[in-house]
Amino acid sequence: MGPKAKSSDSDSKKRKPGQPLTGRERKRAKVLEARRLSTQTSGSAYGNGEIDVAKFVKAREYEIKALQDGLKDAKKMLSSRAFQEVPRTMRRRTASHNPNRVPKKLRPRAKREMADDNTPVVTRKSRKLTGEKRLRLETVKRLQKLSARSRTRKERKALAKLESGGKIKVTKLGATEMAVPPAESPVKTRKARVKKFVLKMPDLPPAKFRKRQKNKTWLPTHLYHSKRARMTPSLEPLWRFAIPLTPSEKCYRVTHRATTQKGGVAWDMSYMSTISIEGVEKSIKGLLKGLGVAIDDDESNTENSPNGSTSEWLHGTRIWQGWVYERDSDPKEAIAPVTIIWRSLHQSTPTGMDVDTAEKSNKKRQIFIRIHPSAFLQLWTQVVRLAKVQKPSLSVEDVRYEIGSIEVTGSASLEAIIGTLRPDQEGSLSTDVKASLIRLARNKPEPVPVNALLAFDIHDPRLVYPPKQLAEIDNGKNKPARQEPPWLAGKMQPSPNLFDRQARRVASNSILPQSAIDRRKSLAEPGNPLEPLPTDHPIPIIMYLSSPTFSGRPTWTLILPWRHVSPIWRSLLHYPLRTGGTLRLGGLDEKRQMHFERHEPWFPGDFPGTQAGRAWEMLERQKRRREWERRPKGKRTEYGSLELGYGRRGELGEGWACDWEYLVGGGEQEGEDSLTGARYRYVDSSLASAVAAETIALPDTQTNAIAIVRFTMVNKGVPLPCARVYRLPSKDADLRQAWLGLAKAPKPMKPFKDQSSPYSYVEGDTPNPTGPKPGDPRYPKVPGEEDFIGFVTTGNMNLAEGLGTGVGGLLLRKLVRSPAADGEAQHGDGSKGQQLCIVRTAGERFGRLARWDFV
Repeated sequence: MGPKAKSSDSDSKKRKPGQPLTGRERKRAKVLEARRLSTQTSGSAYGNGEIDVAKFVKAREYEIKALQDGLKDAKKMLSSRAFQEVPRTMRRRTASHNPNRVPKKLRPRAKREMADDNTPVVTRKSRKLTGEKRLRLETVKRLQKLSARSRTRKERKALAKLESGGKIKVTKLGATEMAVPPAESPVKTRKARVKKFVLKMPDLPPAKFRKRQKNKTWLPTHLYHSKRARMTPSLEPLWRFAIPLTPSEKCYRVTHRATTQKGGVAWDMSYMSTISIEGVEKSIKGLLKGLGVAIDDDESNTENSPNGSTSEWLHGTRIWQGWVYERDSDPKEAIAPVTIIWRSLHQSTPTGMDVDTAEKSNKKRQIFIRIHPSAFLQLWTQVVRLAKVQKPSLSVEDVRYEIGSIEVTGSASLEAIIGTLRPDQEGSLSTDVKASLIRLARNKPEPVPVNALLAFDIHDPRLVYPPKQLAEIDNGKNKPARQEPPWLAGKMQPSPNLFDRQARRVASNSILPQSAIDRRKSLAEPGNPLEPLPTDHPIPIIMYLSSPTFSGRPTWTLILPWRHVSPIWRSLLHYPLRTGGTLRLGGLDEKRQMHFERHEPWFPGDFPGTQAGRAWEMLERQKRRREWERRPKGKRTEYGSLELGYGRRGELGEGWACDWEYLVGGGEQEGEDSLTGARYRYVDSSLASAVAAETIALPDTQTNAIAIVRFTMVNKGVPLPCARVYRLPSKDADLRQAWLGLAKAPKPMKPFKDQSSPYSYVEGDTPNPTGPKPGDPRYPKVPGEEDFIGFVTTGNMNLAEGLGTGVGGLLLRKLVRSPAADGEAQHGDGSKGQQLCIVRTAGERFGRLARWDFV
């Protein structure tokens, strides 16, 4: 008898006859079908009440086979394919169509699965051409035909001249040209003149990438980032660069662990701008003083210098980090934070030069000023103007596209840098400095001052690729010596070759193509690293520490030639760390996250009092407004109908923006001022804290000054960007006491004592020991507009603190002589310099209590 399969109606009761199944129902039916077993009757196995074994086995043969097939089908339905077991970081889009794209241990299984499913293998040659690629190939063919015609025409002309008695020569391409007699003496060409006081343009990109860089410039690692990260939109570059925003995979918590616990994160910071200034030391000091850089005449004084003594900075063993300002501006206009590096005084006397000439040449000094690209033009204008008025004048050169940089943060940052770069060249670094670096890379205790600077030369790291761990490279050669660390001894380093224009040019022009390195590896013995040849020019490097190592999160910055950033970047991110894994890729969002978790403001987003900060706020304001307008009216926040209590209606300023114009204008909505003519300015924390403590009076020119602060939530809540900040109520005493009662968990108390005042409490029992919560009728309302003092520019849940924190700005004149200062002092917090405020998210009715402090 034929088999009988169990049938079931897959259509639901509500489904109409003939209506197609949904995707979910089809998938469920497929799974149920794979688990269903076919059966048949076995009446022939029983005869006269007895079991015939042969007939019984014959009758059950079909069911046994169906059971085996069912188990196989069910296992196949529940199992995952080979490409699905690859880690998320190793997956590729076409992994399921090409078994060669999965790891070696999974390739046989992938090939077997594709053969069972009859899935065709897609390769580069077998892939069907798209319309765009087909047009490109046709264009290439037409160009080749035109080139062949032109070559044929030249050959005919040359043959005609040859027949008439002329001489010809054959070029590499096969074309013939007239022979030119050699000159009797070689023509001497002068060195290229340095273009002073002229903005530098980026080099002409290759022809196949030229159209994509019409309105922007690619970073040296653009091809690496474009496959692994989300980039800025092609028509909306950021600071005229295509900058990676964030990796394609989820990495918020992973980035936090890499920067705080183990591992590290690397950024390509080649978009940072660099200005080179050369001239007499006295003139350079005068220029820096004009920019607001405090240079103490007593070089040994370290009391007022957060970067160490002035002599260490001037001698080139330390860097200086701080703010620069416009010269003739009232009030003082802050430009941006910069990094200033002096060229070391230690340099060898050139061969064939007498001592007097060498001493005269040594009087000239050189510095690098590194600044964020959003404020580069503003600083460039000031530097050029100050350089021309110095006596003697200075030479200012724009080296933006000649020098790139890489920044690495994390406990394993130095290990990856030293293991990749291997500063083993003779004369590049002293032995004790090498030993100190290796001890630091192995997480050995070693005192390293902030802003420590090192300059050395390296060879191409691709000669030793893939990179090996530091323990295998060292082999016990550089054992730690029992002596004073070189960092504290203040030992001089050789003069950095990166300052030399000719050294940078030679290093950039002599970079080896990858094909040449592969050819040398094929000729070498397997497993042995390549030794540098005399023709391999060294790569000049400058490395400095911009955050202390005792915090567990050191940040090292590498400055190197622009064209060498890409090969060093790839070797750096492939270095195997001792803690496991490699360095992680970071984008602009991860950079902001790192600053946020350290309670540090990020430039330019958290500095609205600068031109760059105002430009960033305008961009973010337009972006948030477009997102708000795209939402349906029923799903977006109506800021105009927001109820704030006591009959107040409507948001303060534009709800999607940090409306500083509204705050400075005293509640009157002003037009968008120009970036240079804005009425509010940035003020540093030292002046702001002195004014808030009433140590000094607020200058008349700083009435609209904005101080940068950090926020920490007292109870619950998370401050979000564009949140409004209030001081404690200055007019309603009961409302003020209600907010102060939320600062600490109050004692058990009864809800009400006097029904006329909802904010009057007495001690007693209550079911809510932590006080009222938002939404409770007893929860205090936000203060009035007269207590509105600032905005939150960056805010979120801080994984390093385990609570909500933020960074923002406060209007300084509303902090002076405010009644809030006395209240916090009585509350026990004034001695710590921490103040209480109320943070309300834009579009919400309730606020949260927070503390703020200057940064």
